[in-house]
Amino acid sequence: MKPLHRSNIHAGQTLEWFDPDSKENYLAHLKRPEKRKLLEQFGWANLSTEDPVTYCFNSEGFRTAEFDQRENFVAIGCSFTAGIGIQEHLRWTDLVSNQLNLHCWNLGVAGSGSDTCYRILKHWLPVLKPKFVVFL
Repeated sequence: MKPLHRSNIHAGQTLEWFDPDSKENYLAHLKRPEKRKLLEQFGWANLSTEDPVTYCFNSEGFRTAEFDQRENFVAIGCSFTAGIGIQEHLRWTDLVSNQLNLHCWNLGVAGSGSDTCYRILKHWLPVLKPKFVVFL
């Protein structure tokens, strides 16, 4: 079977930095006043490059826990949904999950478009059986 998304290559892996999130990009942004201001605004200007954002991918290549049959909702989307550049607990999907007290399967894929989201959802909807789906 062909992979549903390009992150499948990282299935089951934990990475420090994930393209385009890199130590080099982070340090370059700190040197640019307008970028540094944004990083400071969100509390990211003092991050240690020795303690980067960790990207833990499940066995299917998504930045979410291993799939099971617990009650859930599904989030699909691009890098904003996947949470590129931020810790998992700061992603919008985790914030909504905490507010609703309902587990979220995050099926976000960095660099993806609506067509990829559709293919992913078409495949996983009958497997994960979510209460609802959010596409952002």
